[in-house]
Amino acid sequence: MPLRLAIQQILFQQAYLATSVDDDQYVGFLCSMVPYIQLDSSQSIGEGVQFVSQLLFIMLQQSTCPSLLRPLVQNAMALCYLCLQRDLSVMMLTHKILQIAHKWPEVLSTGQNIILLSQMLFEINADNTVVLDIALIILNTNNTAVHPVVHGCLILPLLYLMLSPQADPFTLHTIQTASTSIIEAMEKIQLDYKVSASSETDSTAGMLPISWSEEPCMTEGAYKSRQYLKLCSDIVNESEINCLLLMNNIQESLTGINEIPVILTNFLASLFVTPQCTNFSANAMNSLLVVAEKDDRQASFLLPLFLYQIGREPDPNRKLNILKAIPKLAQHKVVVGPILKSIQELGSYKGLKAIFITLLTELWKIQDRCFPQLQKALTEEPITPGTIAAISNEVVFAKAHSITSICELRPVQHGPDMLSLLSDILNSCLLKSTTPAAIMSLKGLTHLCEAEVINIQSLWKLLSTKLANDSRPGITIEICKLFALVPQLAVENEEFEKFQEAVVSMLWLISQKFGDSSSKQSNPEVSAAAFRTLAAFKVDNFTISHFPQQVTDDFRMQAEAVIKLEIEKNPDMTIENVFPVVPGVCYIRIIPTLKTQAQLDAYEEFLNSMVQNEVTNLPRGIYSSLNRKYGTGNQEKALNEIPTLLQHLYEQTKQPGLRPGLAAGLLFAYNLPAEQNKAPKPHKILSQSKNFQQIFSTLLHEVPVQPSEWHRCLLMPHTWVSFIDRLFIAMIEGRHAEIDLQLQHNQIQEDEVSAKKNSAWLWVRDTLTGVIKVTSR
Repeated sequence: MPLRLAIQQILFQQAYLATSVDDDQYVGFLCSMVPYIQLDSSQSIGEGVQFVSQLLFIMLQQSTCPSLLRPLVQNAMALCYLCLQRDLSVMMLTHKILQIAHKWPEVLSTGQNIILLSQMLFEINADNTVVLDIALIILNTNNTAVHPVVHGCLILPLLYLMLSPQADPFTLHTIQTASTSIIEAMEKIQLDYKVSASSETDSTAGMLPISWSEEPCMTEGAYKSRQYLKLCSDIVNESEINCLLLMNNIQESLTGINEIPVILTNFLASLFVTPQCTNFSANAMNSLLVVAEKDDRQASFLLPLFLYQIGREPDPNRKLNILKAIPKLAQHKVVVGPILKSIQELGSYKGLKAIFITLLTELWKIQDRCFPQLQKALTEEPITPGTIAAISNEVVFAKAHSITSICELRPVQHGPDMLSLLSDILNSCLLKSTTPAAIMSLKGLTHLCEAEVINIQSLWKLLSTKLANDSRPGITIEICKLFALVPQLAVENEEFEKFQEAVVSMLWLISQKFGDSSSKQSNPEVSAAAFRTLAAFKVDNFTISHFPQQVTDDFRMQAEAVIKLEIEKNPDMTIENVFPVVPGVCYIRIIPTLKTQAQLDAYEEFLNSMVQNEVTNLPRGIYSSLNRKYGTGNQEKALNEIPTLLQHLYEQTKQPGLRPGLAAGLLFAYNLPAEQNKAPKPHKILSQSKNFQQIFSTLLHEVPVQPSEWHRCLLMPHTWVSFIDRLFIAMIEGRHAEIDLQLQHNQIQEDEVSAKKNSAWLWVRDTLTGVIKVTSR
């Protein structure tokens, strides 16, 4: 170690005595050593700082800018960033870089140095303003080789420094002044670039190339800055489609990262604020929102950035999108206060009252602690019949939407507090222009009923006096949606049953009244909404009286005839007593009366629901039971016993003359017994399969083929085909059972089971072929 330091000191002395740095081999040798300095400990980093500082000092003694200075300054910047990360002092090195910046500012004006500066600004202490001075000198240099998207990487750390809570008032003022000057210089560069680009006629006008050095770097941070400089180059030079694809890939990759590097956030912030990248600003903003969600500590950095861009964005639509994105930054409790204060500032302007309520609602969805502020905003300037004329529709809609969102997301917790507000909106919004607010308030009431905060029966008693005859289609549709909750909230008492019957009658009436194309009130959407709501009810809730007259005329005539005959015995008889269940044909007859696609789609949903309910209510196991009994279910008991009887006679007979006839009969009738209960065990299936195979072998010998019995010979081919089909299926099942048994006894591996079962039919084919060959010899 002492020897190395002594040699190093001698080299520095020789380099200092040289008259020209460019011609001195000592300086060139020392500069070539810089990227290879070991930086594995605080002591080695300190030695590296001293080494680079001495080299910079030697360079400053020259009257002309040395050619080796640019890569040396770049490594010095990277070394400063490493020291700041390790909480080591960088005052000596930054002062040397500042002197270089004053003497030869063009040396520092590179994209890689700007990206390194953007990372350093996040790490510096509040009292270290030298780095800001360096940044200001770089941006004030008339440099056309750096694209504005690279300069934009500085904007996020500068905004962060301007709001630093750690600095004393004087230092904070100094930082804010320097940061403001840097931001103004950045904006001037962007404006100059825009003017120069628009003045060119060539298709590639204003397209500044982004270049970088491929020389070895001293630290990992330097290599990273080079990679992000290449990424900036891709954004600038690639086609718009490729750039959008790149931005989508970045956003998708962010979801899998828990700690997102600041350099990536700086890059996204640059794309967000740079006017030359407006095509990607929306993608960049979405990526920044993912950063705020995944990395809480960076969420506080992004609020000043969004507010800064709102002030600069000329496009009203983009400005509105940025405003709506601000509540999504509240992923950490530290950020809630500043975001809430920023949103409340909007509430002080009358024209922004609606967006203020909307943003406050979105903030509450993420941070429930903001509910008192939201409730205050909703209750001030209450919506009443007397004040509705003085409040803009935009504010009314915003309040209605906010209240509906509260009832949907926190019905039990905050729903009771919203009831009076919902009632005021319904009572006040009676005009056609305020219908959307009334619809949203009905949605809020629907959510409260679904959460059982309020009783739907009591609610309708209050609403029916105001809304039962309301002519607005949207209101009627929302009432239908409210009635869809009746079946799931049903209570077993007589009063609720009457209410349910009244609701069903009303829904059928709505479907007919608004579905009639000849009526002035015809509205297919309302009719479709009624059918969708009816889909929530059971078939038992419908009676033949609910159906239109034209689809039930014949049944009504039959019912009248029956009632006339039975009137003396049962004077209270009605059509429902004659037809307690609605005939299925009535449902089919309704279809031709539906004229629009919306009605047909809704009615299809209604019929699907009825069939689904019927299938759901089928007895348990009915399908499997019928499936297993299919072979015997439609035959009489005597016929079912014939195969067993023939097999028994065939096995017991000792008369040779009877065996051929019994064998032929067995060929016609033999099959495996149908299982009455659950599926048999594998060993039983295997045994039955082997018995079937044995019967096959026996029948090949016993079934006669005599030309004199022509009738039997005509039937025999079809009989053998049928028998072989049954045999083939039985043997495949037996083979599967055999494989399962082998697996249970660890005779085969699990990965072999699938292959063996898939090839079971080949095994059966070969086995039967072998049996036939043996028999034919």
